[in-house]
Amino acid sequence: MKQIKNLFRQTKKIISLAMLFCTIFTVPVFANGNKNNNNVDTSAITQPINNLATLFTAIIAAIGVIVLAKGIFEVASAYNQQDTAGVSQGLKGIVSGLLMAFIGTVITIMGL
Repeated sequence: MKQIKNLFRQTKKIISLAMLFCTIFTVPVFANGNKNNNNVDTSAITQPINNLATLFTAIIAAIGVIVLAKGIFEVASAYNQQDTAGVSQGLKGIVSGLLMAFIGTVITIMGL
């Protein structure tokens, strides 16, 4: 037990030092596209990131539709069997499925 505590303390020290070094040795980078013009074109950097974000949003939305359909099925099945706990679980599935299906809209509303 004592060895595990010592290992935990050493790991905690190493992680703390790593975080300290990451914050101390951070170097700011100032990009400048064209020295004659102050407009900086960052589309070469941001376009792949935006494409990846769009892909992940579409995947989450597709999974959300599946979760939504499963939630509707659970509610219908639980209502048929008069199972209040099953109806509650199904409604949670419907809400989470709707949230996942409309994640792109939710992110846009949040301004991210």
